[in-house]
Amino acid sequence: MPIFLKEGELFYFSYIPKCGGMSIENMLKKHANIALRSPYLHGVTQQKFPCSPQHFHLDIVDKIFPMSNFSYKFAVVRHPLHRFISEYKFLMTMRIKKIGYNSF
Repeated sequence: MPIFLKEGELFYFSYIPKCGGMSIENMLKKHANIALRSPYLHGVTQQKFPCSPQHFHLDIVDKIFPMSNFSYKFAVVRHPLHRFISEYKFLMTMRIKKIGYNSF
């Protein structure tokens, strides 16, 4: 849930994992100031909400940051099967690194 500021306008990016979010975030950082990024909220929200900020649904986000405050709101989605495959590959890579071998 990064929030960017450019020329007085706030941009809300609803970050959906495994959908190219880091690439979009990196591009936005080149053209706008990052005003807030999810990890900064984690300590504040850890005890008040049932999940971490990147998993907030609209009702939670709207209570913290009313959507009417943002000039632009967007998300990037991906075909569900491609997203699933990407997540699987990522988890397998993490498993390989954790247990120290690279053959199945």
